[in-house]
Amino acid sequence: MGYIVVLGYLFAFGISDCLWVYLNKGLPTKKAMLYRSVVSVTLFLILFLLVYYNVYDFGLSINSCSYKQIGEAVVLSMVSYWGLFFFIKSLSFNGVGISVSLTTVVNTLLGSVLTVIFFNEVFTVKIILCLILVIISVFLIDSGGIKCLSKFRLSKGTIYSFLAAFFWAVSYTLFKNPIEQIGILSFSLILESTILLMGFIILFFQKKEKNIFSLTSLKDKKIIVLLGFLIFIGTLLNSASYKLLPLLTITIFAKLGLIIPILFGVIILKERPSLFQIAGIVTLLISSAILIFI
Repeated sequence: MGYIVVLGYLFAFGISDCLWVYLNKGLPTKKAMLYRSVVSVTLFLILFLLVYYNVYDFGLSINSCSYKQIGEAVVLSMVSYWGLFFFIKSLSFNGVGISVSLTTVVNTLLGSVLTVIFFNEVFTVKIILCLILVIISVFLIDSGGIKCLSKFRLSKGTIYSFLAAFFWAVSYTLFKNPIEQIGILSFSLILESTILLMGFIILFFQKKEKNIFSLTSLKDKKIIVLLGFLIFIGTLLNSASYKLLPLLTITIFAKLGLIIPILFGVIILKERPSLFQIAGIVTLLISSAILIFI
């Protein structure tokens, strides 16, 4: 069941990432992120009220919690936002290739180490083998990342990539505590609400926007609503996965999400994957099979 839940949130997040290419190029990314968060928070709030007032529980529950526990969830959600913030900044300097490759590899390794330190999980031979295969697959899938990495130098863009990986690794590893304390639904609502608030504050003070909630077209509105819905589903399933699988297993198995943009390109955009990408997909599938069946 745990693996199915992970696949569910990988699909939701993966498709949402792909949909960004259909947004109007004139719509700033930060504004689009803000609109997306408005939709996802609204959906979480509706679901929370339905469960809280026992209209329908959807298999979820709302735990009693202290201000300290809520505060921990808010702080970690803020840390998570900075991961996204620095990743977007890194794209302006590095391009997609090295940003994705560096962030994914560093995030995977650091997240695994933090999991062992904070939650006493163990680096077994199987886990180490799967981690190695995952790292290899990252660079095979993003062949541009291999070329960029061969010319690696410490620049502002690479520093932003490392910062993004650091903030994401810390937050997504330590999410386990508040999820267990306050519950899946409450944590998901706090996470998305915090991201919405952070996005609003940063956009308002950095850009001095006069009309923050303006959209350029009906097409953009439809895509934003779909993005918000996918993030709502993905965040809920992601939170649920923490209670179903060990963190090291989630860290490794979740890299299957790298396949989704390739499949999207093949099915929707009629692109042809390179031999490197095919080799990367096969490597990812092998690591997942080892993880599940051995």
